[in-house]
Amino acid sequence: MSWFTHRHAVVDRIEGGSVAAGSIEGARIVMQQPGWRNNLIGYDTIARPVSAEVARLFLVNALAFLREPGQWYVDPKAGLLYYKPLPGEDMRRAKVVMPILERLVSIGGSYDRPVRDLQFRHLAFRHTSWLQPSGPQGYASQQSGAYLAGELTGYPADPIRDCSWGCPAFEAMRNRWNQQPAAVQVAAATRIVFDDDQFSQLGQVALGIGNNADANDGGVGLGAAAIEVTRNSFSDLAGGAIMVGGIRPDAHHPSRPEMGLRDILIRDNRIAGVSRDYKEQSAILVTYASGTVIANNDVSDAPYDGIDIGWGWGTNDPGGSAEYWRQQRGYYDQPGNLVYDTPTTLRDTVVVGNRVTKVKQWFPDGGAIYHLSADPGALIADNYIADVAGAGGIAVYLDEGSRYVTVRNNVIDRVGGVWLNLNSQDFIAPKRTALDNLAIGNWYNSGRLQGSWTDYLNNRSVDNIKVEGDAWPAAARSVIDHSGVRPQDKQP
Repeated sequence: MSWFTHRHAVVDRIEGGSVAAGSIEGARIVMQQPGWRNNLIGYDTIARPVSAEVARLFLVNALAFLREPGQWYVDPKAGLLYYKPLPGEDMRRAKVVMPILERLVSIGGSYDRPVRDLQFRHLAFRHTSWLQPSGPQGYASQQSGAYLAGELTGYPADPIRDCSWGCPAFEAMRNRWNQQPAAVQVAAATRIVFDDDQFSQLGQVALGIGNNADANDGGVGLGAAAIEVTRNSFSDLAGGAIMVGGIRPDAHHPSRPEMGLRDILIRDNRIAGVSRDYKEQSAILVTYASGTVIANNDVSDAPYDGIDIGWGWGTNDPGGSAEYWRQQRGYYDQPGNLVYDTPTTLRDTVVVGNRVTKVKQWFPDGGAIYHLSADPGALIADNYIADVAGAGGIAVYLDEGSRYVTVRNNVIDRVGGVWLNLNSQDFIAPKRTALDNLAIGNWYNSGRLQGSWTDYLNNRSVDNIKVEGDAWPAAARSVIDHSGVRPQDKQP
């Protein structure tokens, strides 16, 4: 676990040494493949993390590690479950659930005949277990539920030397990453409503809307329109709460119009205690979609970002990315990695009135509200962001290729590092990537402004107000008071 990845790989066996005597001196640890190989390449790897100071390695899932109350270990071969009870817990009265289902609901029609007009109200979705990370594939995490799987063509002979900070074989796979399948899946569907439901105790992302085809049990991905996710609670999840959109070429430049994601509403949801086992997953992620509205949600207690918008790091926007043209990346040299002259489907995203607190508890990367790539008409406004601690704490982050984003009237409270960060990629100047952004009328009492807010990039930061302590002006206080889930009498 490092800057933005949380990778999982499985030990196959330990050969030699004096393991029985409590020593592994002279031993050889053999890992299961291809998961281990895939975890060695790319960026933020175990061999070359972005920051060695924050990188961590955890050894888990062995009976010898079962020491603290509440911990458990399962031995499938022996058919035994070991559990260390909590103080005062009576196992004669305990209810024990061992989930084996990998999904609860999978909605998927076809692009010609989408599933229509379903409503799920007042239900509890619980108890799934995504089993793939326990097998040979492991979980070669790339970020936010995206992972590398299968055998790579042209895998380097020395991956640590030649590909632990990117290489052609890795870049050739960037548009073929998989997505973690959600417990509740929606694709090729129109007018689906999830209202006043509970999503908890799930072993993966809770709700997936229009994700890759590999993340939908019906084998059909994308194609979601007029989906409403309102007044739900998401808690005690292994992965993120809501993942909208796919990450392969048909997601950003659909080969037929029906594949696009449109008119997704995420409003008045309570999200807390998510991404417990896959800590690199944001609470809410939207990759490529048109007209998404994320409003009045309460997001807290998350190891990574609260709300993430966008994907692609600018590579799929018109003209491509100057950063990915470089030889070090070699992205556009790889078959299938096209340079597009037309925009992606990401546009008109609205993130408004949310309360995002105590997120980014494990990772310096990302932001409480985070944005990637061009998004014409995007608006991040009237949100309250608080308690993003640490020197790396970032409230609002406009990352690679962010364009046409307005950041307006947000209140930033008790942030350890940066209240607004723009990744303008100055190291490749005078080439331009992130431009045409506006930050106006925001209030902050901590953190600094970062990035190039210049006329050359047409990035403007104007009329933002530094506040001392809790001396918020009336307009800022109104934003705070009206952020998060609205009272019942204000909801339809």
